[in-house]
Amino acid sequence: SLRENSERRSAFLTGVLVGQLSHHQRTTRNQNRTVIDQYPADTITIQKLIRVWPELVQKSHVYASDVSWAGETLFPEVLEQSTDVLTHPSDWGLSIQDVRFFYALGLAYGQQASSRAYELAAEYEEETIAEHTA
Repeated sequence: SLRENSERRSAFLTGVLVGQLSHHQRTTRNQNRTVIDQYPADTITIQKLIRVWPELVQKSHVYASDVSWAGETLFPEVLEQSTDVLTHPSDWGLSIQDVRFFYALGLAYGQQASSRAYELAAEYEEETIAEHTA
């Protein structure tokens, strides 16, 4: 399960952010070549995941100025969850097939950015409220 395995969740959340940023690039920035094109699931490696994360964070900050609803970054709910569970890919015990599988699941999930981002935001808000009231 994703919730119980931080390595799987890390690969998945990286894929989610790539999918969401790609959706944003395509729909808001009218870009033909997106981050999914640069980092497709079938060619992803541990080294590429290590390289892509800082790029994703930077793009999330830069692209936030494209829309009125964003704060300092696009998709802060994914970034927040990622920083809570993200483990360095070089420390993972997952096979490359598993990395690609969970990353691809994240890509598919992230490409449906509009509805999924709101769901993640609601989950994040519920968890934050629960943490502060506990």
